[in-house]
Amino acid sequence: MVAAFGSAVHGGYDLANALNPPAAANAELPSQVDPRGLLTFGVAGIALFVISWLIVGSGKLPRSLGYLGYLSAVLLLVLYLGRLIILSPTSPIILGPALLNGFIVSPIWYIWLGRELIRSNTL
Repeated sequence: MVAAFGSAVHGGYDLANALNPPAAANAELPSQVDPRGLLTFGVAGIALFVISWLIVGSGKLPRSLGYLGYLSAVLLLVLYLGRLIILSPTSPIILGPALLNGFIVSPIWYIWLGRELIRSNTL
């Protein structure tokens, strides 16, 4: 798993540079640890999608919680693709999903999940 994780980071770094090559030798390069938000947005979005799929399929938590998780996952993936392709964090394509997910969808999802886990005594 560690090798797969390392390969993903390496591939993400190369992909970020291939899609938007640095203009000069001393140009700002993407982070080698989290290239253009690969882990922060991309992997987190995929993980949240899988968790939401499990929530919807299990029937042990509200299906609407899983659907809200799907929305958050899609917003995270849009953020990753935006940071990968557009680069400018002030672009509406990046700023809109970032604000929506960061201040509304994600906090509601985590608070709701926490309440459901406490209520069901699964913590």
